[in-house]
Amino acid sequence: MGILRKTLLYDNEISVSLLETTDIVNEAIAIHGLSPLAAAGLGRTMTACAFMASCMKGEDDRLSVTIDGDGAGGRIVVAADAALHIRGCIDHPEASLPPRADGKLNVGGLVGKGRMTVVKNIGLKEPYVGRCELVSGEIAEDFAAYYAISEQQPTGMALGVRIGTDGKCLGAGGLVLQPLP
Repeated sequence: MGILRKTLLYDNEISVSLLETTDIVNEAIAIHGLSPLAAAGLGRTMTACAFMASCMKGEDDRLSVTIDGDGAGGRIVVAADAALHIRGCIDHPEASLPPRADGKLNVGGLVGKGRMTVVKNIGLKEPYVGRCELVSGEIAEDFAAYYAISEQQPTGMALGVRIGTDGKCLGAGGLVLQPLP
């Protein structure tokens, strides 16, 4: 895993997490032969899951996230454990769409409409399962909605993956803000 930094701001009222996950995305590109668009979608999801895994307390805890949309990429599945071992896949690693009007990759079109399911095995008798409808397919907004709906935790999240002309990830990461009780 790349770099994960956490801190508290404003008299310990806001938790801030910064993630740098370029190495994770490049490994996924090498393993799955991802198109730039598929790399952006899977990479954003893996970055969000790295954050979620960093919040697990038990060393045997693990989670999985399934984004089941009707877009060009099909289903995205990512699994992680408390030691931040992360793996993921996308149904259509070759998926490609024209860029959005602003020139950015069309991750919303890659994902489409559908549902996100999070399964956490955190040492309880049964796994915790949370679900929510996808808001935009842009992934960061969908994870923020998941936190608000399923975990009742207001969360601001920004995720990004930049792919070079050679198909390699030049940079990937995220910023997560959460108010504390």
